[in-house]
This record gives sequence, C-alpha cells and structure tokens, in this order.
Amino acid sequence: MSKLILISPENSVVNEISLVQEMMHQDENLRFHLRKVRWSKEDYFDYLMEINPLFYNRISIHQFHDLQLNFPKIGLHFKEADRDEFVKSTMPTSTSFHSQKDALEMGNEFDYFFCSPVFQSISKENYSSSENWNILDWEPELQKKAVALGGIRSNKINEAKELGFTTFAVLGNIWMNENPVKSFEEIYETCQK
Repeated sequence: MSKLILISPENSVVNEISLVQEMMHQDENLRFHLRKVRWSKEDYFDYLMEINPLFYNRISIHQFHDLQLNFPKIGLHFKEADRDEFVKSTMPTSTSFHSQKDALEMGNEFDYFFCSPVFQSISKENYSSSENWNILDWEPELQKKAVALGGIRSNKINEAKELGFTTFAVLGNIWMNENPVKSFEEIYETCQK
C-alpha cells in the first residue's frame, strides 16, 4: 500500500495546524514534516505545542534538532548541508537527495529519504530535475526508503509508481489549493488504488 508524507507550507496558511491535524486524522500512516525556513526555534516550539501530542511520533522537523529534547517522539530530517551532523536516532531520520548517485551511496544510513524533484515542482517555480528518478533496479530495501518529491499530484501518482516509488511527499498540490483537505483526500484516494 502506498504512503504519503505531508510537508508544511513554507509560509503560514490560515488554520494550518487544524488542517494538518485533520489530514493526520484521515490517514493514520501520514507523516508530517515541519519545514519553515525563516522561522525561529521559538516558532517551531510554539507550533509543536499546538499539535496534539498523539501525533508527535508521526512528525519530523527540518531544523532545530535539539527540540527533540522537548519532544522526544519527533523524527529528524537532515538537510544536505547538515548531513555531517547526522546521528542515528531511535526516532525516524530522513534526508533529501538530488541525485541517484548520492541516494545509492548514502540512502541506507537513513530510515527514508526524499528523491527530489521527481517531476516539475509545484511550489517552486522553474524547479525541475535533469535526473531520471527511475528506481526500479535499486535493491528492494533501498527502493522502500525512497520517497518521490516534486510535482506530486493525483495525476502523477501512477507515473511515480511506474518509476518504482510507493511513498509520495506532497506540498504544493496541497497548500497552493483553495481547499487543502479536499486536495489531500483526492491524492490519498489515488494512492490507495
């Protein structure tokens, strides 16, 4: 069965936390990545405090990793620049790769990783990849860890599956939509087919 990972919008959205929690209620396997590049550590802390603690074990943060001391159940995402600080954790660890070469060399160190961008990005203008993210010939264990990111919308899920992906990260298709929950439901249904 396919899985989804929801990434927060870079800029805040009205009722964002309640929308995130509504989506997490709908899909008990949904993982949420909190990524707010311009935010302070206090902003991250306040955001996490507003989320139902039952969801903490399904959340990963992209910066201020020491917040795991306050929220021991959250996972850690290591940006490319932070990979040298990577330490295996009891909670899920992830990273992003922009080339198959890097993914094949370092992918096994993480619990899962984003392959990005697989398609033309929705949230970033003119952000596409020259990389062919066909992972069908990867070893099965590494293939299971790979997450398709970039341009993931309902009509691209089957194409991503044909490339070997079973987990998909969504961002722009959800948050740039007038109704994020409805958009999430559509992509969730497509994933389950």
